[in-house]
Amino acid sequence: MSDFKILEDFINAETIILGIGNVLRQDDGFGSILAGRLNKKIGNNAIDCGVSPENYLGPLVKKHPERILIVDTLDFGGSAGAFKVLDGRELKTANLFSTHNASLSLLIKFLKERNDADIMFLAVQPKRIGFGEGLSQELLLTLEKLEEFILRQIETDKKKGVV
Repeated sequence: MSDFKILEDFINAETIILGIGNVLRQDDGFGSILAGRLNKKIGNNAIDCGVSPENYLGPLVKKHPERILIVDTLDFGGSAGAFKVLDGRELKTANLFSTHNASLSLLIKFLKERNDADIMFLAVQPKRIGFGEGLSQELLLTLEKLEEFILRQIETDKKKGVV
């Protein structure tokens, strides 16, 4: 199944999107930037967690979401801007490079223990994560594609009368 198809089946108007990233480390800011842009259009269902997703756990658990999509950069050996969708359970034992690796597995474990939400992880391959601001051209293109796709999925779900 393609990653777009997985997202299409997973995202609905109730899905909470958590963006993780450091905007001062170039492409590492992808998740934060995407969540910030989505938040302006869909409100509190998109949360820019920055580099401290643990700061958002209390309010998130109180919302008791059924679905959570975590977005972050992760080096999985793909081409810059490529993305993979992973089931949250896969990250418990994954040996993948991320500047947030330890906190991601702890975050997912915490959410599963207190909420039993379906959790998916949208991993985007960075081009560069050195100090500096701004996304590479490849990640900017991916940002635009994913933002449009997510908004379209939410709108489609709302039209079905789910919300």
